[in-house]
Amino acid sequence: MKSSTSSTGLKFENSISSTGFLLYSEDDMNFITANNTRMSILGNGNVGIGTTSPGAKLHVGASSLGGGGDASYTTMTVADIVNGSQLILRGLSPKLFYDQSGGGNAETYIDGAAYDIFSGTPAAPGSSYFHISDTTGNVGIGTDAPARTLHVNDYMRLEPISAAPSSPAAGDIYYDSDDNKLKCYNGTDWQDCF
Repeated sequence: MKSSTSSTGLKFENSISSTGFLLYSEDDMNFITANNTRMSILGNGNVGIGTTSPGAKLHVGASSLGGGGDASYTTMTVADIVNGSQLILRGLSPKLFYDQSGGGNAETYIDGAAYDIFSGTPAAPGSSYFHISDTTGNVGIGTDAPARTLHVNDYMRLEPISAAPSSPAAGDIYYDSDDNKLKCYNGTDWQDCF
């Protein structure tokens, strides 16, 4: 163990009022195995796994953060533009939870690419359940080539209801459970569609 300053060092202490384990450095800290840097902690607190120049609080992967992120946000990044990157949540009923307790909206961004939800796994993807086109914004359910704003490639069901929606606007539709008719609003009145 070598230190060129009196403040750099390694500390182990068993005391109620003191830190039990402490690694201290006035510069960046690197963790190396097999002569390769596996993890880096910069002086600003950013942690990198697979990178020595993390651009976020937690940065996993060799690629840079890129220019699309908002620097004012606390950020976790998985970045590998060569091999691709993925986030796997594994366990009983894994969940992704957006908690906007501080205000605003829950948001998801897709940068210049279509968005798909597939069956199967990343290693063996199945058919596309849900697709948003990156060029038109069209949404496809059961198709990855939606030709309209909403394109459903299968049967579709409107749950019957007994009362017309309040404050309707032209183009609204619902299925009336009392007379078993599909109703559409023409801007003035509800009309039978068949």
